[in-house]
Amino acid sequence: MVTNNMTSMKTILGAIVRKLGLVGKSEIPMQDMIEWCIWGLSQIGGDFYETTSAKIKIVDYTGRFPVDLILPVRLIDNSDFVSRGDKIIVADREGEVTLVYKRFAVDDEGYPKIPDSPAFEEALMWCCCMYLALQGNLPNKQISHQYAQQQWFSYCRQARAETYIPTPDQMQRINNIITRIVPLQEQQSVDYVDTFYKERYNKYGN
Repeated sequence: MVTNNMTSMKTILGAIVRKLGLVGKSEIPMQDMIEWCIWGLSQIGGDFYETTSAKIKIVDYTGRFPVDLILPVRLIDNSDFVSRGDKIIVADREGEVTLVYKRFAVDDEGYPKIPDSPAFEEALMWCCCMYLALQGNLPNKQISHQYAQQQWFSYCRQARAETYIPTPDQMQRINNIITRIVPLQEQQSVDYVDTFYKERYNKYGN
């Protein structure tokens, strides 16, 4: 399950570098690994982003989305808009709109925050491993691209499954809601006892 505990992608990348034996290598494609991890997270799915807002200047009906946008949610005034690549198209020709959108929360160094979960860490490790094997840059040459890809698919499914499992707090809230909306069994017996006897009376004609 994905909890509210988040960790920096820098921490995950450090663990990946150690596990893949990249420590001490002169050229570690860190920027590439960040992009691979972002892609991996998009494949895993789940809503572990933060919601924020930003003002967008509109010129000739068009504005540009914030650079950290993951998913547009709505405009503050609830007017309609159209997404076209990195542009937003609105009904007003000029002016300013306020967009509510999803983005990665980031740490003090600007690294995205992701769920602090072993399944996520393993999935992202094998995602990076898959691309490093494809480039021939893995220290362990016995790990093939095909094997790394198989492991990525497996851990990606596992991490994705966690995004759909409620946390203990969510389960408690669900239980509380169900308890409130489902009548007590004893009350059901009281409510329907007369109906039961009326149906029985009509059935047998007594």
